[in-house]
This record gives sequence, structure tokens and C-alpha cells, in this order.
Amino acid sequence: MRTMAVLALGLSVGCAAGQVSVRPPEKPVPHLPVVLVHGIAGAGHGLFGEYFVGVEDALTARGVTVIAPNLSPYASSTVRAAQLRAAIEQLLAQTGHPAVHIIGHSQGGLDARYLLATPGGADLVATLTTVSTPHRGSAVADFFHVLPDPLLDVSLWVSGRASAPFSDLPLDGSAAVKQLTSDEMAAFNAAHPTTGVPTFSVAGVTNHRASTACDDGERFAPPPRSGTTPWLWPTHVAMSSLSPQDRDNDGLVSVRSSRFGRFLGCVPADHVAMVGVASLPVGGDAAAVEPVDFFVDHLAVLAEAEADLGLTL
Repeated sequence: MRTMAVLALGLSVGCAAGQVSVRPPEKPVPHLPVVLVHGIAGAGHGLFGEYFVGVEDALTARGVTVIAPNLSPYASSTVRAAQLRAAIEQLLAQTGHPAVHIIGHSQGGLDARYLLATPGGADLVATLTTVSTPHRGSAVADFFHVLPDPLLDVSLWVSGRASAPFSDLPLDGSAAVKQLTSDEMAAFNAAHPTTGVPTFSVAGVTNHRASTACDDGERFAPPPRSGTTPWLWPTHVAMSSLSPQDRDNDGLVSVRSSRFGRFLGCVPADHVAMVGVASLPVGGDAAAVEPVDFFVDHLAVLAEAEADLGLTL
């Protein structure tokens, strides 16, 4: 009865104004499939549980074909890019689509860039969106890379097996860490300054200061202050204190490093909150973003890009 009363009230208000209230039309969605690419430590459900929490189901509910392939939790982007290519080629063969949209989080964005740098790789991809991807490396990776390779390999092999206990995916912890260093990415950027496909980037940021790091984003205004996951608080503080150019960061990757291609702006969330991993914020309010909403809203950007490319069916 209560539901009927509310409905009747809504209709009466609409009629009083000369029209019946209706839901606004949903935003357009892309026709091509979307490939979600996880970052380091991810595979299967990942070391910390589901990786893109709720995102795959939400995009599927909008009528989008989505896959989230399992790549090696710890490996170089050269290795992971080959795994990604195999997954995309299989998807295209099954669906008959000419290309895909890639959305890569963290190292997943670098994997996509490595794929695009290989012969024929750009033909498989309509657009690339990178989310908190260290295009210029991460100070955290620079710090851990000084440790001996055997120590990194053994310690990360354990967590890699926790991420994918029944998988035969190769694990190479030291190569994964090296991939994310400033030196490694400087060399790659010098050889491959662009991707050859329309590319968008988004940065995560916590405890945002009164800087201009996020001011020129195309879609997002400078974000409000938000907290950091407890185990990312030390790295956030260290990056903020030791490197003035990286003081705006998400606990692992700076805004400066996340910017690549068309910069859409900053989202008030730390590195793991960007993909929906729950956190108890330190030094600020809870993340002011619902990751599922962010990824769903981004579908309109991909649909617009398809139209610009003449790919609308």
C-alpha cells in the first residue's frame, strides 16, 4: 500500500505539471567488448579477494560483453601482455567483434601498452583506459627493487600462489617489481611515447592538497579529501614527504605518474579502493567514490569514442 501511495503521488505531481514523470534515459554504452585487466598481485579472486569488485556484473547488466582474464600475479608486462593478447584474440574469435576496449588498473594498464607496442597489437584494441597506472614508475617499486632478486622472487611467489593456487601461470616477482620502476618506465616511454589508439587515464588520490595536479581533468573536478587504507598510509606519507612532485598520490602511484593520453582527472580513492577493495580510512574520510559507479559511468566515454572512430553499429 505504501508503494502504491508513493507511485500515485509521483504520478499526480507529474500530471499537475502537465506531464508524467519518467526516468531519465540511460547513458549510451559501447558495442564492443570491454576487457578488465588486473594489476600486480591479482589473478582469479586476487590476494585481497575479488579484484574489480562488482564491476564485471554491473557492466554486463548494462548489456556490455565483459571479460576479466587471469594474468600472472607477478610477472613482467612483456609476459603478461602475451597472456592478455591470447585472451583478447580468443574473445574476438568467439564474438566476431573487430576489437575491444581495455580498462587496465595499475600494472594492467602497462600490460596493455606493451600489447599495443607489439606488431598487430593496436589492431585488437579500440581504446585503452588506464586507472592508477604508473606510466612513469612508482617510488614504491624503486624502493623494493633494491632488494636482492631471490628475496623478491621467493616472497612474492608465496603471495602469488595465494592469488592463484591452482594456476600454472608463471611467477617472477623481481621482474614484476622491476617493471614498475621509474628507470624501466622511462626507457619504455622513450621507445613508445604513444599507444596508437585513443587513450584515457584516471588517477586515484588521497588527502588531496591544494595543488594543481588534478585541475585539468576533462571529466572530474578536483576531488575532496579522502582517507587511505591503513597499510597504504606509510607509503602515501613517504611518497608525499620524499618527492614533492609525487605528493598527490593514491598510496602506490602518484597523479603525475598516472597521467597519460587524455587525462580525465582524479578520483578520491586510494590504490585499492579504486577497484572496490574495502578499506578503513586513515587521515581522511572514506573514499568518496563507488568504483562500480565510476566504471559504469565510463561506458559513456567508450561509446562516444566508438562514435568518433566510426565504429557505432
